[in-house]
Amino acid sequence: MSTPDQTAMKKVFSQVILDQAATVLDDLKIVLIDRHPFYGSLLMTAKLIPEDMPTLATDCIDKIYYSPDYVTSKKKEHVTFALIHEVNHIIRLHSKRQRAHDTRLWNVSTDYVINTDILQSADALRINYDRGDTLFDQKYENWLEEDVYDDLEKKYVGKSGSGQGPSGPDNHGQWKIPRPEDEQRVRENVAHAAEVWERCKQRGNIPGGLKTLIDKLRNPKIAWISVLRAFIGTAIQRNRYTWRKLRKTYLPIEVYKPSLHNPGIAKIVVAVDTSGSCSGLEMVFASEFVKLFDLVEEVTLIMADANIREVIDTKDIIGELKKHGFKGGGGTSHIPVFRYLSDNGIYPDVMICFTDGYTEFPSSAPPFPVMWCIPEGCTVDIPWGQVIRIPEPNKLDDAVNV
Repeated sequence: MSTPDQTAMKKVFSQVILDQAATVLDDLKIVLIDRHPFYGSLLMTAKLIPEDMPTLATDCIDKIYYSPDYVTSKKKEHVTFALIHEVNHIIRLHSKRQRAHDTRLWNVSTDYVINTDILQSADALRINYDRGDTLFDQKYENWLEEDVYDDLEKKYVGKSGSGQGPSGPDNHGQWKIPRPEDEQRVRENVAHAAEVWERCKQRGNIPGGLKTLIDKLRNPKIAWISVLRAFIGTAIQRNRYTWRKLRKTYLPIEVYKPSLHNPGIAKIVVAVDTSGSCSGLEMVFASEFVKLFDLVEEVTLIMADANIREVIDTKDIIGELKKHGFKGGGGTSHIPVFRYLSDNGIYPDVMICFTDGYTEFPSSAPPFPVMWCIPEGCTVDIPWGQVIRIPEPNKLDDAVNV
């Protein structure tokens, strides 16, 4: 496939053809604003660039390349389909999401998803499109591109070489990985286009899978690890007083008050619920939590289910969890965990409890900050302490959230 960046001799288009192509594209923008404001608004933000190429292409950031010959010779509904196809590559962040996927199979996977979604909007777009060699399979309706890729990989990889299989009519050779500022601009354009679509009383259908993506781009999740970092930092600043050194002047009258200590790096207790109901997310938590160790000097790791299984003073949480194989697996209770801390005079600056939430809680909170890290779908009412809900790994979340 040819690309705009190749140095081979390119066709020189007459000004007449260039003007005709530009007029067709301008007309189609106006038509799309009326028929499908979401796509029309997005197309207004793209830079349309004439190139010597078979059809259309995009850099997956903000440029759409087009063949003047194709635009002026094809039916307008074919050109409309192609324009919307390229816009979808941009807003779906396909170049970023490719990652280590085989290039050809990933390209085909993205085309299947886009084409299936566009054809769901065919009535609103007034496209009576002859699918011809267009990659389309009703089976892939509302599938994620990553799932289509997995399905195609089973069919083609290893049979006649990696990346074998069907190929689409458009050209993906111009794809570039978006910089953070490029990605932010895509998010802003999608948010604006969605607002235009809503103000126009949702004229033009947006398939369910694309609606989900639009929602994620408009409302990116704040990374839970960032919330946890803020909690720990705030707790350290607030807790200039510590329970680890009691004020001796009050001991004769049996009044317990904390002592002021010098600002320093925190001592943290991490309690990991290793019960059977919680298996699967421990390493997700641990792999993220280690990113906070610039705040931490001492870490006590407690592995427990209904009983204490292991207590280790270490920063190597991942290594210890792997080595000890998540000791436990029975029921769940956090009462023994807090009793252990009390019996051994352990009063951390911050305590982090990773659990599925289906556990027994002590009747009252301890005299130090506690953060409960629970799965996003947990509906249990946590009686005290702060709560962070950790989303389970999701392909689309991983792709579109920074």
